[in-house]
Amino acid sequence: RVLFRSEEVAVHKCVVGTSEERKRKFSRIGVGSLDAYCQVTGEKLPSVVLVIDNYGPLPTMFPTLDVFINNLISMGSNYGIYFVATCNALNALGYKLSNYIKSAYTLQLVEKSDYASVVGKTDGLVPENSVGRGLAKLERVVEFQTVLPVKADSDAARTKTIRENGLRAASAWHGKKAKGIIVLPDEVFAENYYSGKDIFLGLNTQDAQPVTLPFTKHYIAVLGNQPYGIDQMLDLIVHQPCSCFRFII
Repeated sequence: RVLFRSEEVAVHKCVVGTSEERKRKFSRIGVGSLDAYCQVTGEKLPSVVLVIDNYGPLPTMFPTLDVFINNLISMGSNYGIYFVATCNALNALGYKLSNYIKSAYTLQLVEKSDYASVVGKTDGLVPENSVGRGLAKLERVVEFQTVLPVKADSDAARTKTIRENGLRAASAWHGKKAKGIIVLPDEVFAENYYSGKDIFLGLNTQDAQPVTLPFTKHYIAVLGNQPYGIDQMLDLIVHQPCSCFRFII
């Protein structure tokens, strides 16, 4: 799924939640990696790939992002969680984060000396002056040629074809699908969640599932330091169509 900057909280919760869940699973059977867990249990867990386009300006916009990404890269691969980032400038990842990167790719740069900043020692290797040519940091530095995903006459046509191929593949696939990233709606209307049994209070911020209040007690206290919020909650409770309950305010 593609998410935008306004949904960074959802991404954080998804990745951290997956990491913590796998950490608990691995700990219970005494293994420390995804491969070992799958071999011991026979359970197949999918890899999770977090891709961030144009990483450079994000740490300024979100000051805690660097800590999150550093932790993800240093430990994530053990849990089958991987990180991919694109950058439009040298040193955009920062020194500390760059030390964790095992594979790096760069297209053509202005200065020949800049290649070493991305892929390390090149021994004089410079990519040929052709569109899509670059250097890759693998076990050693190699030259590569970028391959376009589909044949098309323009970027717009290529994007259209990629989208059509994706939709076609999705409709043809009837097996298990990737777990979606949960994003809370901008507005929540209680009438969409009435069950007629329990009192609907809102949505859980972790999984966007309804939070309900069963009337197993004789009394319910609504507390808060904002009078308007208390009024809103009381209004929500007493106007729900639960005929088996009697409210006294």
